[in-house]
Amino acid sequence: MQNNVQTINGVTWFDSIEERNAFLKQNGRHEFALEEAAKNAKQYLKLLDVIEEKTQIDVYSKLDSGTLLYGYVVLEPKKKYKITEDKVLLEALRNKTIQKRYDSTMEEILKGAKIPYEVKKCNSCGGRIQKLFYKPVIVVETETKK
Repeated sequence: MQNNVQTINGVTWFDSIEERNAFLKQNGRHEFALEEAAKNAKQYLKLLDVIEEKTQIDVYSKLDSGTLLYGYVVLEPKKKYKITEDKVLLEALRNKTIQKRYDSTMEEILKGAKIPYEVKKCNSCGGRIQKLFYKPVIVVETETKK
């Protein structure tokens, strides 16, 4: 069915909506699974310590064909994960910023833990609502000295 699918400059083109829907069904919102790291691992990624609930983070990866595959990762609090070999996925996790409705308690928690954050007004509602922006994932990569 996907004989007429082309990828040009990272954009996938289809000859019909049926081909597009079949591709999305097969490759759409993919859950990227990360392996748990050993307790004493020197290289790992994890959620910020101040996040106390399981969190789904939207990310992407690049297929061998060059096409971006969009999906998500579900991370649990206080759990360390192995750093993935997929460099595109790792950068997506490292650079992901989430936004939450402003909460003064959460702002104090972020400030107390010295976690960088921003408070911005929502553009779509004319600035009536404030939002907190911060990066939820910490990537720890310690170098070994030779």
